[in-house]
Amino acid sequence: MMDFSEVMTIELSILIPLCNEEESVFLLVEDLSHHLPKGLSCEVIFIDDGSTDRTWELLCRATKGRGWWRLLRLRRNFGKGAALWAGIE
Repeated sequence: MMDFSEVMTIELSILIPLCNEEESVFLLVEDLSHHLPKGLSCEVIFIDDGSTDRTWELLCRATKGRGWWRLLRLRRNFGKGAALWAGIE
């Protein structure tokens, strides 16, 4: 049984769909980590929308050990709207 007194309320969720963005992943993660609001409980949800390059691999490496980073990988490209919806779900 889950102890709900330990569940943190997320105050800000940021959804970022990506597709074939290997060149910008590290810079994006680095910039976000410096600009997230202090004092708010935040989560950043990256949705890899079927990338065919090294986006997923580099995203995993860039976010490793960095707080509230969540990663979701879609098996093929479904489009921006579907990727955002998957992140919301």
